[in-house]
Amino acid sequence: PSYETETGVTLDNVNCRFEPRAVFGRTGQSIEFKNSDRIGHNCHVVTMNFEENCSLGAGQSLEVAMEEASRLPGVVKCDAHPWMEALLLVRDEPYAAITDEQGNFRIENIPAGEWKFQFWHAKRGYLREVQKEGEKFVGKRGEITVTVPDGGTLDLGELTVPAEFLLEVK
Repeated sequence: PSYETETGVTLDNVNCRFEPRAVFGRTGQSIEFKNSDRIGHNCHVVTMNFEENCSLGAGQSLEVAMEEASRLPGVVKCDAHPWMEALLLVRDEPYAAITDEQGNFRIENIPAGEWKFQFWHAKRGYLREVQKEGEKFVGKRGEITVTVPDGGTLDLGELTVPAEFLLEVK
């Protein structure tokens, strides 16, 4: 119920970069593409199920409905400025997280029961090398199955990814 009051998400063009770098939304919500810069940009979105390419003059914004979920994040680019890139993940359920600068994340209000989650990285895709206490913690597609206790909290502890994995070329 706590997720029912959420509104859409905003992806802004600020100083020739997308802010924030990654956004998460749910089907039924909208995404506002905004241009706070003094020059024009476009937001060219490509996900597994959706493509949109909208031009935004200085100070303009446009809302787009997120109607279809995707299993992986899609890319948002500005075709006029190729260094500008962001990620957009659209899911049916509200249980996802984007890590902070230190790699921390929190997903709140998950109903009790068994859940499957996947770890994914913008440069490497599925994080199949996630480790806990030096042992491999995930399956081949970066997935784990966890049981959330009724009325409780599940702490996964400290998870690590070997630097070599992140440096490898696909």
